Amino acid sequence: MISEAQLKPPALACKIIAVLIWVFVATVFGHHWAGDSVAVAKQIVLTVLSLVPNRWLVFSRISFVAFLLISMIPFWSFLDPAYYRNIDVSSLALLLIFSLFLFSPLPLSLILSRMRLIRGGRFLIA
Repeated sequence: MISEAQLKPPALACKIIAVLIWVFVATVFGHHWAGDSVAVAKQIVLTVLSLVPNRWLVFSRISFVAFLLISMIPFWSFLDPAYYRNIDVSSLALLLIFSLFLFSPLPLSLILSRMRLIRGGRFLIA
């Protein structure tokens, strides 16, 4: 059984990585404001979500599920069948692995923080 103290370092590391990724993505690879407004809105929401402390996001079951689904927005594009039309299997596998490593720290930090909260742990950020 994993204790609450053992969940703290991975949760904090995932939160820090998520902040770095989303702030970096928002500033360096950000879309132009006159471009795709949906992509800009998704990017802003994910940046804000990564900057907000997890204790505000996982305080109840409903908020945890809602924010977990929101944090998985980058993975929603893989559900579109048109995404797979002109791509070979090796490129798709590489893209899936890269996106898994790039976008999974935010949902993972929420899951680990929720596990800590259920076990009675108190935390400030993650």
